[in-house]
Amino acid sequence: MATPVVDEAAAAPRAGLVPMLAVGVVALAAGAGVGRLVVAPRLAPSSAVEGAAADDGHGGPVAEKHQFRIDGVIVNPAGTRGQHHLIVSVAFEVAGVEDHAALKAAEVALRDRIGSLLEQRTVDALSAPGVRDLLRGELATLAAEYVHGRPVQVYLPQYILQ
Repeated sequence: MATPVVDEAAAAPRAGLVPMLAVGVVALAAGAGVGRLVVAPRLAPSSAVEGAAADDGHGGPVAEKHQFRIDGVIVNPAGTRGQHHLIVSVAFEVAGVEDHAALKAAEVALRDRIGSLLEQRTVDALSAPGVRDLLRGELATLAAEYVHGRPVQVYLPQYILQ
């Protein structure tokens, strides 16, 4: 009785193909899960809330805030003769879209006035403890002129003095 001849070289790739496809499907599913649970929330806007309206913790809606940012204001502090410089970014937070638009329209003037305000101070004054709080108040007053006196919250996300 003749035994059937089985071509082992032809049978081996088929046996390895099924586990390789299974691993591929599992890896694809794991990648999709990581993307949805880890990557997607980091890419979404921070104010986005999935499936629910944002509230203030007391059951009321949160007032939407609008930020206008001026980056890369570079000045030479008073008395440094170009030996030192300050690089600052200023973010203005306002409650209304119209205030945001007013600040955006005044960007050139704001940038100039911020530079003028900062270059009048010495390195010691700009590096003193608590100076950022003082500057926030002065910058808020400066920006309030463009939004008809309405409140403006100021942040200094970049403040580098060299």
